[in-house]
Amino acid sequence: MSDTVIRIAPHTDAMKAFLEAYRAGTEPFPLAENFRTWRNRAALEVSLFDGAVLLSAIQTVQQGNGFGSEALDWLVALAREHDVQIRGDVVRFGGKGGMSLAQLRLWYRRHGFSVDNRDRMYWPSRHGGAGRGQGRKPLSPDSDTVSVSVKMTQSQVDKLDALGGARWLRRQLEQAQVRPDVQAN
Repeated sequence: MSDTVIRIAPHTDAMKAFLEAYRAGTEPFPLAENFRTWRNRAALEVSLFDGAVLLSAIQTVQQGNGFGSEALDWLVALAREHDVQIRGDVVRFGGKGGMSLAQLRLWYRRHGFSVDNRDRMYWPSRHGGAGRGQGRKPLSPDSDTVSVSVKMTQSQVDKLDALGGARWLRRQLEQAQVRPDVQAN
């Protein structure tokens, strides 16, 4: 068994240009070093991580006025302009006020994000829309693609995600050698 090396994707020139434009379009937030303000309407926490833009937080002081949507639309337009992906986790802020997790999931989806069952969000959406050629593609043109369900502990799921998820697992299976004297049960 070989050691697994987790490789973090380098920051591309497009990502660096995105971050430069993001900083030019925002101002430092005086109360939190990691946050920046957009038009004094919303505070965003954005960084570059593993080949994508990581959106850690987006908050507004006055909820329900559309400022969060405007800021997110601006961020998505910036990502589209620089051809970069946005990722993050759907997280509630603000205690009793603000949107519920279910409302936040719908909010991100309305802005073109996909949200998976672990509340991770991705833009552009990982799912194809309506139309010819959309949807998930087969893994191989030579054989059927099937879904498999595997029971794991939460720590195993977290480790699998950190290693690269289904792509990593498929690579491991392709590289694995099966001894002829061992039969599957």
